[in-house]
Amino acid sequence: SLNVLGDEPELSLLELGSGNGFLALCFLALRHWKELVITDIDTHLPLIQTTLDENAHFVSSESNVQVTEHKRGELEDALTGKKFDVIVGSDVAYHEDLYDILITSLLRFSHESTVALMGVTMNDTKPLFFHTLREAGFRYERFGRLVNGTRVSRNHLWHFCHYARAIGHPR
Repeated sequence: SLNVLGDEPELSLLELGSGNGFLALCFLALRHWKELVITDIDTHLPLIQTTLDENAHFVSSESNVQVTEHKRGELEDALTGKKFDVIVGSDVAYHEDLYDILITSLLRFSHESTVALMGVTMNDTKPLFFHTLREAGFRYERFGRLVNGTRVSRNHLWHFCHYARAIGHPR
């Protein structure tokens, strides 16, 4: 369940760096979204659209689903000025060169109540990412994975909440 999102019926969701559209499709199957925007670089957009088309039975006719190009870190594109209630991504911080541009996108698209759910692996996401995230005004928590009552430490889902206004971060 998505309890972290509360009972709010009219939420907007942004997926950063979708790849094939599978994660967004899962979120579409779970609930209705006021708006769901799926992004990646332009070469991935046809695959995302194919995934949606071939799984149209998961997409409500009332759903406002958009597939659009966004190169993480860029400030001008079709999404200029938009803010989202939920931001998701999987395997989006796998190299140090991506940390700043991912955080730039998170800042650009979040408001003070945005919840971001990011899947990262501890093998390739260094402590520097989490330090930089805190410096940008985010707090985070790890949703650990339990196997037979024991916490597994390799792959984790991280929940980021932006609190920039509370600490005086310029918006």
